[in-house]
Amino acid sequence: MRASVFLFALLIAGLAAFPAEALARQKSSSPCKVIVLGYVGGLDTPGNPLSGIVRIRNRLRSLNDAGLCVETFSAYTWLDGYHWLTKKLNEARAPGPAAPGVEVPKVIIYGHSLGGWATLAVARKLAARNIPVELTVQIDSVGFTDMTVPANVKEAANYYRWAIVPPYGRDKIRAQNADATRILGNFELKRANHYGVAGAPAISDLIVAKVQALYAAPE
Repeated sequence: MRASVFLFALLIAGLAAFPAEALARQKSSSPCKVIVLGYVGGLDTPGNPLSGIVRIRNRLRSLNDAGLCVETFSAYTWLDGYHWLTKKLNEARAPGPAAPGVEVPKVIIYGHSLGGWATLAVARKLAARNIPVELTVQIDSVGFTDMTVPANVKEAANYYRWAIVPPYGRDKIRAQNADATRILGNFELKRANHYGVAGAPAISDLIVAKVQALYAAPE
């Protein structure tokens, strides 16, 4: 008898706790409103707290904005970043062009060194699916196909440092379609080495300001 009463009490307690747990799961898996994908360079790791790319990620996370999804990946595993991004888009039920009544998550991609090349590689794959990108940021970008920004990107910025010895970061980017993409600038950062250039405050400020503007924009 006592055992039956005890089991019944556990059942009632479990049912009472269910809504709160379900709400917590719903909150943790809520779809993204803004997705930010960052790429560290080839000699860096995506969790290195000294990396400028990771510090931007951590700064964004500290904003505690609901629906802000931010992650960093290695340039060598750039497809993992692409799959993470598209998974987030799919979770928001927006894998392609906007459907009536469905809010499409806004996408920002940024990367350093080989991560700058990865940034445009992902943007081009998204272009093939007609998915717009709000902003790309290349930081001392290194690669052979990292100069032309695809037309699905609305704004693009390029930061580089003048160098005597390699690696030589991309000093100029251009738009595939000047009517579709606004090049914010090719900004030279002086007194910076190839690794440290990603930590320039101007880069972090630009990305954070863009995220905040997307949140403030009317839906």
